[in-house]
Formats: sequence, C-alpha cells, structure tokens
Amino acid sequence: FTVDNNEVLCNSRSGEVYDYPVLNKTLQTYPDGHYIGELTVRGPDGKPLDRATGNGLINSDTPPHEDIVLDLWDYVTLEEYTGAANKVKGKTPYRERFDQLQKIVGETTAAWPCNVYVIETYIVPSFAQALRQCSLWMNDGYEGAILKDRDAIFRDGTSPQQLKLKLEIDADVRITGFKP
Repeated sequence: FTVDNNEVLCNSRSGEVYDYPVLNKTLQTYPDGHYIGELTVRGPDGKPLDRATGNGLINSDTPPHEDIVLDLWDYVTLEEYTGAANKVKGKTPYRERFDQLQKIVGETTAAWPCNVYVIETYIVPSFAQALRQCSLWMNDGYEGAILKDRDAIFRDGTSPQQLKLKLEIDADVRITGFKP
C-alpha cells in the first residue's frame, strides 16, 4: 500500500491495482510512505482463514471488506522506495523502519476500530531459536516465517538479508498406474 498526501493506492507484487475501502480509510490517516505486508481474511472466530480460502474471498466479486486484515511488516518512506527502484542504496536499517511502523500503527489502532496490524514478530538470538519459533507457527497452521537481518537496508527485489523458513520435504514416489 502506498500513502501519498492522504491518497491510498494498493498494488499487488505483479502491479495490479486493487481497492479496499475499509483499509484505505485507515491508511489515509497514515504518514506518506510504502506499507508492506499481506492481506488475510478474519474468520467468524476472529482468527485468519486459511490462505486458499482467504485469497479466494479477497479475489471474489464481493470481497468481505469488513473482514480483510492487513498485516504489515515494513514501512519505507516514499524517497527511499523511489531510490531503491533507481538502485540508490538506502540508509534506514530494518530495525528503524519496523520501529517506525509499530509507532504509526500503534497510534492509529488506538484511534480506529481498524483492520491494520503489525505482524507478530520475535527477536531471536540464534538460527536454532528461529527454527523453533517457525515450527510453533507451522503447528498453528501458518505457512512459515521470515528471518530478517535487523540491519538490512530496503532494496528493490529479493534481499539476501532475509531468509524464508518453511517446510520442504523431498520424497521418492513410484507410479503404480495412470489413466490416459
């Protein structure tokens, strides 16, 4: 999501433009910048629906706007975002951007009954602890985790200072039959 002079624009990673009126109402009160995260859909029990169901509802002709939740994990100023797109190295480490994001969202969630949150985050002392936390989340039904270097500078594209942690299984299988 991009906020520029109280105007809100939502683009997918592929560049498609979307409109989320409930989220936009909240985000237009935010400082200018790029807010990076993901959308989920809140189920009747208040917990997020599974990814496939949630994405199906978000992409339907009648999205459940009141139940669409934006979980944010990064905030980048308009200037640093534009600079990164032009291959100009940024200056603000992730820890500072994340602290700013927490401050921004904390101030607005107190004032609004909104659907914008900062994603659950833990600082871990070791890779082993990161794997343990990821395992706990996966046992709760989440896809995995992202391990981030708190000193990472925002860049346009995939960062070598972030590591996606999720289950990967290699399996050998034998075909026992098929139907043409």
